[in-house]
Amino acid sequence: ETTTQAIGKRGREAAEKDVAYGIAYAQAMLAAEGTVEQCKAQARIATAELELEHKVAEAKLSSAKYAASNLRSQLDALRSINSNLRHLTTAS
Repeated sequence: ETTTQAIGKRGREAAEKDVAYGIAYAQAMLAAEGTVEQCKAQARIATAELELEHKVAEAKLSSAKYAASNLRSQLDALRSINSNLRHLTTAS
């Protein structure tokens, strides 16, 4: 349950950071002057901190999903061991 809650929390955080970055980038693009490439560069520089926060939040979400996957694998292994032990004790 705790792992599921962590994934939910990190998923929401990643989504919030994504939206914040996207809006800030769009605003920076609208405020920038010059060629399209210059506007993109200016917007990227202006929103660099938000982009970093967004990428960190995505990494945390990915890490939580990986932890949940590892936990599932461990539980499956324990179920398998339990099944084998039951089989051994009933066979004797």
